[in-house]
Amino acid sequence: MEKNALHPKQLHPEPGLYTHAFSVDPRSFSRLVVISGQISIAEDGALVGDGDFEAQFHQVYGNLEKVMIAAGAKMSNIISLRTFMTKASDLAQFHQLRKEHYPRIFAGGDYPPNTLLIVDQLYRPELRLEIEGLAAI
Repeated sequence: MEKNALHPKQLHPEPGLYTHAFSVDPRSFSRLVVISGQISIAEDGALVGDGDFEAQFHQVYGNLEKVMIAAGAKMSNIISLRTFMTKASDLAQFHQLRKEHYPRIFAGGDYPPNTLLIVDQLYRPELRLEIEGLAAI
């Protein structure tokens, strides 16, 4: 997949680990994968990390990676993310965890465009994080 990170000079520098936009050549991939919101639920259906944002972070990103593997791709194929969180008080930890793990998760340094929303609740009240995405393979 051929993608180019866009950092328009007319916009502010990205304040976090995301890119304003990717330009993806449609001739460079064969399919799009639409990834539904991944939550902190393990393979056996059990909640991971009740009250523990970091544990939920790792489970959610692990679930995203499992989806990408099932699609025959890598995390670097993700071209867009939408993040939903339930507690603004988790933002600092979220940014720190991304800072620690994104260089490994998204090798190369061009991080997917990301929209982050703070919402009242996810489908289960104990969930604090949900991430959906789009990948080009």
